[in-house]
Amino acid sequence: MPNWDQNKISNATIFLAGVGALGCVVAEILTMMGVGKLVIVDFDTVELSNLNRQWLFRDEDIGKSKALVAKEHLKILNPSVDVIAFNQKIEDIPDRIYAMCDLIVSSLDTFEARRWLNSMCVSVGKPLIDAGLYEFFGHVQVIIPGSDAACLECQPLIPETRLQQVCTLPGEPRKKERDEPKEVFPSVGTISAVIGGIMSQEIVKLLLGLGNPIGYLFYDGLSEEFTKLDLSRRLDCFVCGEKWKLDELRYFAEGDEKIGELRKRIALIYGLADPTMIVGTKIVDDEMSITEAEISEHALIFVIDATVAKPIRIRVVLTHNSV
Repeated sequence: MPNWDQNKISNATIFLAGVGALGCVVAEILTMMGVGKLVIVDFDTVELSNLNRQWLFRDEDIGKSKALVAKEHLKILNPSVDVIAFNQKIEDIPDRIYAMCDLIVSSLDTFEARRWLNSMCVSVGKPLIDAGLYEFFGHVQVIIPGSDAACLECQPLIPETRLQQVCTLPGEPRKKERDEPKEVFPSVGTISAVIGGIMSQEIVKLLLGLGNPIGYLFYDGLSEEFTKLDLSRRLDCFVCGEKWKLDELRYFAEGDEKIGELRKRIALIYGLADPTMIVGTKIVDDEMSITEAEISEHALIFVIDATVAKPIRIRVVLTHNSV
């Protein structure tokens, strides 16, 4: 086959975040294709409701780790593939694991986790292929750090709730822990096959250096229509923009402003979930003012949040009303 280089496939290391409906499709295709190393990360367990579309799992796998079971089945498909499985959260995986991979694939079931993975990919400079499903609809976005294309954070199509999930059902542990309302996020096996196939094709294109990344692609399975968009990177994106390259952002505040107010404003501006602010080595209290917290002119604050892999560095500039 012209332009095919099996050595590039066999020498590649792919990081797969999540082995749900999409992750199973991608993992199986890459394994049968003979990818060199597949790093699978998923801390969920197999449930009965997974079996209609997550075809790496069987009845006897219910209650077992998805990552570990997937590894067993993939090794049967192709024993020559080196499959490494982590029954952990993506946030607990060392940075060096991400850095050693050629590209990273996201089939995660919350937008918060996908944002975190997006920021990690930008941090380590690795391409990210992100996707999601809802009923008969799906989308794929290819993010290349350093290119003119938008990352997941700065693209204008922040998904609605229906596209923020991949295959999570109501009542799963993560939703209970966050006290989120129970919602149903149905997906169809046929759509996961289509979207998972497109994700796999984008992986092959990147590994072989063929064609151009699709950017953002939306699929309507009812009309069988694809909508493709080219999304440009925002220079002011705090994850991949030029300001982030400077390693810190500037933020203006008054000395008598409460830390809690400052924290809420920063959370609103950057869309953070529940940020923690650290000055020096101390977490600053919401009830303290900036002056009481001894945050001096041009002080550096580290903002930590579940949606970003690295702390956001903010340089506070005090206004004339400060004391």
